[in-house]
Amino acid sequence: MNGMLCLKFTLFLVVFCLLADNADSVWRRRRRRCRRVDCQWGQWSEWSECTKPCGFNGVNIRSRSVVRQSSCGGRACEGSNVENKQCKLRCQHGSLFNNKCKCKKGWSGECCDIDINECLNNQHNCSQICINTYGSFECKCKRGYFLSLANSTCLDIDECTSGLHNCTANSKCNNTEGSYQCGECKKGYTGNQEIGCKNIRVCSNDGLCPYDHSECKDVSTLQNGYRCVCKKGYAGNGTECGIDNDGDGISEEELTCCQKDTCPNFDNNRIENFTNFVPYFYKSNFLDAPIWKVDNNTVTQLRNSFPTVFLNDYVFNGVDLQLIISVNSSNEYKDNDYIGLVFGFINSTNYIAALWKREDQIYNGFAAYAGLHIKAIKASTWPVQVIPNLLWSTNSVEDQTETIWKDTRKVPWEYDVDYYFRLEYRPKYKKMSLTVERLKARP
Repeated sequence: MNGMLCLKFTLFLVVFCLLADNADSVWRRRRRRCRRVDCQWGQWSEWSECTKPCGFNGVNIRSRSVVRQSSCGGRACEGSNVENKQCKLRCQHGSLFNNKCKCKKGWSGECCDIDINECLNNQHNCSQICINTYGSFECKCKRGYFLSLANSTCLDIDECTSGLHNCTANSKCNNTEGSYQCGECKKGYTGNQEIGCKNIRVCSNDGLCPYDHSECKDVSTLQNGYRCVCKKGYAGNGTECGIDNDGDGISEEELTCCQKDTCPNFDNNRIENFTNFVPYFYKSNFLDAPIWKVDNNTVTQLRNSFPTVFLNDYVFNGVDLQLIISVNSSNEYKDNDYIGLVFGFINSTNYIAALWKREDQIYNGFAAYAGLHIKAIKASTWPVQVIPNLLWSTNSVEDQTETIWKDTRKVPWEYDVDYYFRLEYRPKYKKMSLTVERLKARP
């Protein structure tokens, strides 16, 4: 019995010793294969937006992460995984002064990024309607009013004189504050607003103009309803009429009422340059005087100015005029106002004008519409200082201008385009022809 126990115990020790020796050998082999690995950071991210839009204590932030951990006694990653820097002070609508934002007019806040609503805060000078805009405000007017040149005061539009009413022709128009009222027919007319106003034919009565070479013409605006005028081929004041062969409206005979035509046959002249032309202009308190540059057969107006007519001192019985007009977009004084020509010029209040507007616009209560129109100026009762208002209005102004024709399509002129004008004017035969042709645009 004892011998058997001793044998089993000996076998157990031998096996245990073998297993222990084998484990120690494996551990030593593994230890020889371990290599040192250092920690490694990844790339920094992009800087973040500033934590404050402006002012102090704002920072930009960026971060990074470990892409490889250290092992086998390798070096650990040093430094932080987050980095920041102070943002620069920014003033969105202002300037930096003593490390603070000094805001421009119309803006407030630490960063000058808060719009001041002048309309709500009663910080405007509009007389009627205030519209807030970023950093400022705009004044608008109610219907029937227009904004003055000061851009704050609303003035009444005189619809009657500016032609913005819809009263029937030859009826009275009474302007009111912000509107107008249509009245009865003018003197010399009969009817009403519904059926219209028709002319009372005063001249149907014989014997009203018993003068040599004179005839009666119905004129409703006159108190007596008519006027005596000289017949075709004669000129004068209607009570005296002399021969007028060239049809320029000036008698070739000596009359007590009127001047004599000093050039009765001045119809064979030809002008091919602008060397003898001079500008005539209407003075204005709001625009500069014109600047004209003359180069033989080319004349250039270098400034957007008050109305100017470029004239010569020749007198013609009839006119054949050909010229090219264009507006250069590179000119710093360019605008969208009128271009055109003047003919039949007698004096600064009596002539014919062909005027072309680029855009609709109201000025001093007078409406100018886009497109070409032809008007006769006979402003005998208005002071010359107010003539620009008459020129501005596309529609007729009673007893002052008559719009002979206007382009109902309202085609505007364009920048950098040459327009060819051809005019034939024969006052003797009451003939007028104006052709405008669009040439190719300039590059």
